[in-house]
Amino acid sequence: MKFVITNIDDLVYKLIPHFDKYTLITSKYLNYIDFKFAVMLLKDKEHFKYEGIQKLKLIKSTMNKARSFEDKYNFCISNKVNLDPCWLQGFIDGEGSFQCEIGLDKRRNSSKSVINFSLQIKQNSHDVAVLNAIKEYFNSGYLKPKYNTENLEVTMTSSRKTTVIWIRNYKVICQFFDQYPLYTLKWLDYLDWKRLINLKESRAYFNRQGLILMKYIKANMNANRKKY
Repeated sequence: MKFVITNIDDLVYKLIPHFDKYTLITSKYLNYIDFKFAVMLLKDKEHFKYEGIQKLKLIKSTMNKARSFEDKYNFCISNKVNLDPCWLQGFIDGEGSFQCEIGLDKRRNSSKSVINFSLQIKQNSHDVAVLNAIKEYFNSGYLKPKYNTENLEVTMTSSRKTTVIWIRNYKVICQFFDQYPLYTLKWLDYLDWKRLINLKESRAYFNRQGLILMKYIKANMNANRKKY
């Protein structure tokens, strides 16, 4: 499903004032600035002129995927990211996932179960400064893969095009989302994730039935969750 706004008056008098007031934080802000300029050209009927059409074509040719990695990276790295909790709640609603790892302790060659929890947020590496800001906000987490995120050349040549922040401090995450609930189906994943945490803390996995229950809850989270 898509939500679409195409009416010029709605774009000029509703959408643009909203994003002027609530500024985008990622490199998508650069696309917004170009988009805003293009909308104003349409508002002023510039698209009825040859020069106006050429301007619009030029704007489009450097937006979104056509924008260089360097421009996106430099924008994010050069701007002080001040995270608003409501922005962060919405961002994680769209980009984050709640993970639970259930396995055996291979390091000790033991038959005991090891259970770890994490919130993971993935972004294209040119926006890695935003992930670093999230790390600072929660005062927790680490980035994968590990590299010098403050170096453009290193970031561009990293082994992966995307970077993931892993936050394993589930207590600080639960405290945040209990105060700022999610709006999408991901809220159900969070509730199951929190239920798994409670089961672990009560040592339910020490018995067979408890471990089976935890594995069942995990198996029905995220992409495997029924959409109805």
